[in-house]
Amino acid sequence: MPCKRLAMEDFPVFHRKPLEERIAERQAKLPPLKEGKHFEHGPAKFVFVSLLTIVVLVHVVGLAVVMHFYS
Repeated sequence: MPCKRLAMEDFPVFHRKPLEERIAERQAKLPPLKEGKHFEHGPAKFVFVSLLTIVVLVHVVGLAVVMHFYS
């Protein structure tokens, strides 16, 4: 008995629209962005702000340590 080849139609997940089309539809529903008031990628914003905060804290702590030992 020959084995049946599986096709994309055999899996319900493949009945969805392609990812690009779903993203385009979702973006079309969004209101227009205000100039200078948006950061397009939320996780990138989180990483950017987190790293900036860490750098500032490390510099402040480093400065405090240096001032304590050299004063």
